[in-house]
Amino acid sequence: MVEGDHTDHKGHSEAARLSEGSDPEAQHGSGWYWSLRSIVVLSTDYDRMIMEEEDSLTSSLNLRYSSAELDFTPLIEYVGSEEEAIKAVEAVNADLLIVVNRIPEMGFEAFAGMVRSVSGSTALAYLTRDIGDLCNDRNGLDVSPFLGPILIKRDSTIPHIIQLIEDTIFLGSDLGDEGLSRIVIISIKDPHRRHLVVRTVSDAIWGHICRLNASRSSMVDKVRTFIRRPRMLVVPEPSITGGIIKALMDRASISITDTEDVSDQTGGSIFRVSSGTEGSEIIEFIEGAIGPTHDLKSLEMALRNLPQDTVNRPLYYEMIRPWLIGSTEFELVRKLDTLYPDGRSDVISKGLIIEAISGSARLSRKRTIMEFSREFFDREDFSKIGSGQLGGKGRGLAFLKKLISEIDTDRYEGLNIRVPRTVVLASDVFDLFMRINKLDPDRFSDMDDARITEMFLGSDLPNTITGDIRHFTGSVRSPIVVRSSSLLEDALMKPFAGIYASVMLSNSSIELDKRFMHLCMGIKYVYSSTFHARALSYIDSTDSRGNDEKMAVIIQEVVGQKHGDLYYPSFSGVARSFDYWPYGGCSSKDGTVHLAVGLGKMIVEGGSSHKFCPKHPRSRFTGSPRESMEMSQRCFYALKKGITVKSNEFSEDVQMVKVDISTAESDGIMDLLASTYSYENDRLYPGTGRDGPRVMDFAPILQMGTIPLAAFLDDLLTWSEAALGTPVEIEFAVNLDPDDPNKADLYLLQLRGMRSRDTISSVDIENIAESSVVARSGRTLGNGAFLMKDVVMVKDNILDARTADPLVQEIGRLNTSLVRGGRPYLLLGPGRWGSCDPWLGIPVSWDDISGVRVIAERPVGDRSIDPSQGSHFFQNISSLKLGYLTFSVSEDAAADWTRLVKASDILTRGDVQHLRLDRGFNITIDGSSGKGIIHLSDDLDGQTEGGHLRG
Repeated sequence: MVEGDHTDHKGHSEAARLSEGSDPEAQHGSGWYWSLRSIVVLSTDYDRMIMEEEDSLTSSLNLRYSSAELDFTPLIEYVGSEEEAIKAVEAVNADLLIVVNRIPEMGFEAFAGMVRSVSGSTALAYLTRDIGDLCNDRNGLDVSPFLGPILIKRDSTIPHIIQLIEDTIFLGSDLGDEGLSRIVIISIKDPHRRHLVVRTVSDAIWGHICRLNASRSSMVDKVRTFIRRPRMLVVPEPSITGGIIKALMDRASISITDTEDVSDQTGGSIFRVSSGTEGSEIIEFIEGAIGPTHDLKSLEMALRNLPQDTVNRPLYYEMIRPWLIGSTEFELVRKLDTLYPDGRSDVISKGLIIEAISGSARLSRKRTIMEFSREFFDREDFSKIGSGQLGGKGRGLAFLKKLISEIDTDRYEGLNIRVPRTVVLASDVFDLFMRINKLDPDRFSDMDDARITEMFLGSDLPNTITGDIRHFTGSVRSPIVVRSSSLLEDALMKPFAGIYASVMLSNSSIELDKRFMHLCMGIKYVYSSTFHARALSYIDSTDSRGNDEKMAVIIQEVVGQKHGDLYYPSFSGVARSFDYWPYGGCSSKDGTVHLAVGLGKMIVEGGSSHKFCPKHPRSRFTGSPRESMEMSQRCFYALKKGITVKSNEFSEDVQMVKVDISTAESDGIMDLLASTYSYENDRLYPGTGRDGPRVMDFAPILQMGTIPLAAFLDDLLTWSEAALGTPVEIEFAVNLDPDDPNKADLYLLQLRGMRSRDTISSVDIENIAESSVVARSGRTLGNGAFLMKDVVMVKDNILDARTADPLVQEIGRLNTSLVRGGRPYLLLGPGRWGSCDPWLGIPVSWDDISGVRVIAERPVGDRSIDPSQGSHFFQNISSLKLGYLTFSVSEDAAADWTRLVKASDILTRGDVQHLRLDRGFNITIDGSSGKGIIHLSDDLDGQTEGGHLRG
């Protein structure tokens, strides 16, 4: 996947590295890349001035590559002496050294030997303005590290020479894609005329590349066109029959010569030049020999307009095949060649060829990241605006898109698997936005979120992108989500999950201007969240720096269906290949999936959801049917049209509403997802065909198998974990077909790596004195012993939607004070920390608890709440290696919390208490068993507050 134009030490763009890794044709010989990236030029100051000032060499190279819509240009370093040249070649392992208009004092051959001694893969070319220099030196080019001499005529000659040297190396290392790439053999004795022909042929080939790339949206396709371009080979003496010429004899080639005997060496088209030959004649010949430059759609239409219904062998080999080779569609050529086996005069249905062409075009779009095109937008499901990076979420989504294009999805009968239509604003768009609006990141560290948001909403998006964004808005009438995709987001060790904003918009106004304005506001709001308090506090808790961060933005159609004035998917899900707390005979490596009706906010922010194991979907993780009924999902999130959006009230959930679960039944989807609880016999019955409380256990799918959801997710997790080399988390959403319970559209939304349990070192938890124990937990995360002196504790039975905000504010105030004092603390309270449902836990965000060292969750009264697995909040707990404990009802009842309070100084009272123990306390967690103990400390000598004592 192509992510931008940043380069490594040799100047290789990410596009180049992608092609090198994914295309066998992209590497040619030991140490050689498919294009020259690093060039050293040995010249006098005078020649350098001419090349840069008069001839604008760097500018001409930039213009040449940009005209072909390529995001890389060879890097040039000038040196003034042979010693400097040798050092520069060795320092960067240069691809090419050009010696301009001078003969090294040691002699050219000796100098070439020194270059080879420090870098055996560096090519060497000698360019001169003096024809006399050619008389006593080698008269040709070969594929050894010495190339030259070549006559230089200033202007933009060096770009042509670079192309010639690349082509020569290519042919010397590899004959190219199974003999399909065109080769232009230039066999000219006269050096003056040879130079002019090389230049003319180079321009003709480059024009061919430009015309092809003008119709291609993906940078990967444009790079592939560049790699597969027709190649030049200079053979000064037609009598040369070296290894290259012999290898080329069986290939259709294009020859340009000033002699009569070239036809004995090569086949194909021949053009003979003379002293009166015009450059335009050579260009016309080359263009005719290479073939037309149209896209696959044009060929498909031409075939459809063919009067007959069949395509015979002569028509294919004389017209269609050369057309495809000229357009570098080599995979399609190989596929169609199998339809015409040698020795037969087959006549093939043109419909078969049309389907092959159409399928090739579809597959290309699925596998590549297309640049946004207003012309092709309706046909693309993933494209990007800008040349920068996609960011974490963008990379994950691009990988999922590629993955599903390579698997046989037909095996999952009834499931239509895809990604939503998506456009990514690459990271360079963010850079441009910051620059044109003079937004200095250093200004935001002491500014509150509201003021930062106000500044960003009042800024202008770059004019270069607003036209494309407006086109997107005019083409999409369904709801839109604007999601962050920062460079640091979704990294394995520090996922930044849920740290930045995502904005959902109903996109329901009949006025295009309003919809466009709302989308622009959403983009700028996500940009502003880069500098909000929760982002900055999270960065402070990692080893990342604020200037490491840049923001890409995903603009995506929201998965869902209309239900009156609401819009939501039938259900959303989060699947993980590793389960921290497996149940019922399942292992951690069997994975886990959480499902909930409506938008995924319910799951990722810790609300009610249904959990199952994809390898054992019929196994229930809850207790009795009655417990399943009591813990079932009671509400869901949806988008609602008609909500007015004001700039001064713009927020992350500006058009999102929480709806009672009964609405899903009136909308007609409950029967496909729920069971009904029977009080009479304490049983659950799949479906809603009887009276009784509805239980969102997804039994019609998991128990009755209406769609192969579990089988697909199980396979997807296995493939993704193998690809990333680490456990993975995948978000998805599903639209059920209301007319057919056996059909559904499944959309993949996000992929990120996750941490499995850390490598466990020995922790002694059995020999801790019972007299010091305050509480024991059987479900923990982390490993080692943590010493602290401070506790922030929320009283039991305090969960209430009305009290949530005051609790969060008080916790945030205490956190700020403790962070400033450098005092890590234990956060202890009822329910699931960070939950979006205030009846399940306290909805803190990371900036509210940024100084926490260990988090502990107690039951809510007599209800045990499932651990925080599944939320963005939990992802960050595990990645930052915080200690984490959750207590069951029985464990909480056995705990002596009053002892902790009595041993403390109570610094604040009320619903949120701040306790401080002068002698401190320990939390010891054994990662191998998952057990943890909170116990008072008797001997703290030599211990470091807040740190690991063991493990």
